[in-house]
Amino acid sequence: MEIVVGKTAGFCFGVKNAVEKTREQLEKTSNLYCLGELVHNKQIMEDLEKSGLKIIETIEDAKDNSNLIIRAHGVGPEIYEIAKSKNISIVDLTCPKVYSIHEMAKKYKDENYYIFFMAERNHPEAIGTSGFCGNNMTLIENEEDIEGAIKNFENSNLKRTAVIAQTTFSVEKFDKIVSKIKNYMDKNNIDIEINK
Repeated sequence: MEIVVGKTAGFCFGVKNAVEKTREQLEKTSNLYCLGELVHNKQIMEDLEKSGLKIIETIEDAKDNSNLIIRAHGVGPEIYEIAKSKNISIVDLTCPKVYSIHEMAKKYKDENYYIFFMAERNHPEAIGTSGFCGNNMTLIENEEDIEGAIKNFENSNLKRTAVIAQTTFSVEKFDKIVSKIKNYMDKNNIDIEINK
């Protein structure tokens, strides 16, 4: 019997990097926390915890003057502020692709765009990215959210819109939702920037 492993099987770059860098950190320190599971892989998590990694659910659970891993999913800006106030050293392993979405979100927020953020509502990446979007944002998980998102945009009195997406959001869903939003914006002569 022949077993064929797909070319794209295994961890993405961001997750692979996070695991490798966490192992390196564990060799240097005995006081290392991770905000949430580093990866969704039971065996790797058990191995990291045996090596000393402490998994916490909130930044408040980390001791002052400790070290904190930010996993590949990234976190919102408030986590960095709390860490600074507790004198916690951050090892930021946010995936470069997630980081670029954070940068986009900040840019659009600062330039007074209304942001339509395509994401899975409770996904850690979505929670972190939402923090960079500011108040003028609606998270859209499916087509049923479009009408409410457009009403939120209308109530914001902003004149421009932008679309960003969670890095793992379905391309098919993204295209369907964007098509409907773009149709509305085109009919109303409203600028829209779309980032896939």
